[in-house]
Amino acid sequence: MRSPRIALSAFTAISLVAGIACAGPGAAAGRKQSREVWGFTAFWDTLSRNSAARNGTSLDGLVTTWIALDTAGKSPAVLFVDSSPDPRIPERRLALITSYVHPSFRPVAIRRLAANPRGLARAASSIAATMASARHRGAVLDFEALKPGDLPALASVVRTLSDTLRARGLGPVVVAVPAADTVAYPGQALLDAGADFLLPMLYDQHWAGGRAGPVSARGWVASTLKVRVKEVGAARLIAGLPLYGYRWPTSGKGVTVTFAEASSAAAGALTRDSVTGSLRAALAGGGEVWVTDAALLKGLIAIAEGHGVRRFALWYIGQEDPNVWRAVLTPPPEKEPSRP
Repeated sequence: MRSPRIALSAFTAISLVAGIACAGPGAAAGRKQSREVWGFTAFWDTLSRNSAARNGTSLDGLVTTWIALDTAGKSPAVLFVDSSPDPRIPERRLALITSYVHPSFRPVAIRRLAANPRGLARAASSIAATMASARHRGAVLDFEALKPGDLPALASVVRTLSDTLRARGLGPVVVAVPAADTVAYPGQALLDAGADFLLPMLYDQHWAGGRAGPVSARGWVASTLKVRVKEVGAARLIAGLPLYGYRWPTSGKGVTVTFAEASSAAAGALTRDSVTGSLRAALAGGGEVWVTDAALLKGLIAIAEGHGVRRFALWYIGQEDPNVWRAVLTPPPEKEPSRP
């Protein structure tokens, strides 16, 4: 993620370790067990909290607690702990462990922890205690902006966190990675370090700091995911997919937009780009907006499933096209058997 709002975003039945199949009741419980879908929440965004309350049971799990690693090597900073008893939110809740401290990711936090084994062990124990107190099971590690030379440090941090959480029954451990960066974030090396799953973030193909374009074009997702499948196998992947878009002015950086904001900003109706599958429109004052909708998300899921991937994570709920819930995440009604 490039900022908490753009992040990942955004954790599943598990065949290798204790699975997310024990999620709470609701539409997710009736969904075909060959597919697992969960979402990230953004604790600072009222839209995200409201969507979780309305739609949470359509998901198999939610990432709701946020913990940031301290750059000085002290105890991790608990940004938000979810202990809500709301039955509308899935029983399965996970924690996001990140090196993001506003306004950017801090690679130095990973380097310093790796160089201080005792401090790293204390940090892992502190994270485990927080997760256990909130009854969370499962952690997503999001340590971006690292260079290829940081791989030994990254592997050390992943190994210590994985060993500590798994020993206390708090796994699985998922490592989120920039989808196309297989040099600084080689999948097999991270799995060998102890991660249970790799989560390629299949979004931000175009982002706020770059030129206008789709967040996740169909062809880009297909080709990028194919590389990761070849690298570690489909069974070890969770496909991170977007629910948001960007609005770019004629000059300067873009900003993240929800589906509703993109629809309002468009000078005319949003139209589908035939090449990428994304919705786009010109802005009334100049510039462009590109956004994910239910039809694109459904198509991206189909692409991933065509590669054998069955687990998905959505960044982040509250930004979505409302049709996502009924057109993508609600299982179709079972057909009655035909009469003789």
